[in-house]
Amino acid sequence: MGLGYTIDTPVKVGRFGISSVISIIEDNVIERMRRFYCEKENEPYRFIDENNDDHRALRITAYLNLLNKILRNQVEKGGRAHARGACVQRPRAAGADRHARRTQQPAGFYRARRG
Repeated sequence: MGLGYTIDTPVKVGRFGISSVISIIEDNVIERMRRFYCEKENEPYRFIDENNDDHRALRITAYLNLLNKILRNQVEKGGRAHARGACVQRPRAAGADRHARRTQQPAGFYRARRG
């Protein structure tokens, strides 16, 4: 995956209790994403200039703090689907219905493989 796919994964999947990682290699991308999410979440945004001493650490810290705040808000608003009793189902593989008919098992029925 590239930077654009992993930098905001926690915002998308964190509310479901799914762990993820963030690519923190490119601090310019991090700063742009921080601006985007600050605007989206109505959070105050202050640009961290590259001329600033230790600008990379400041940008990364500010972005991680913002993600923490966003995820806490999502969880408080009830963003964790499984906490409300919903069930996350595993998608069936292609041809699962055909296989179920051949073995005369109901659709969605999976037998455990024997080792």
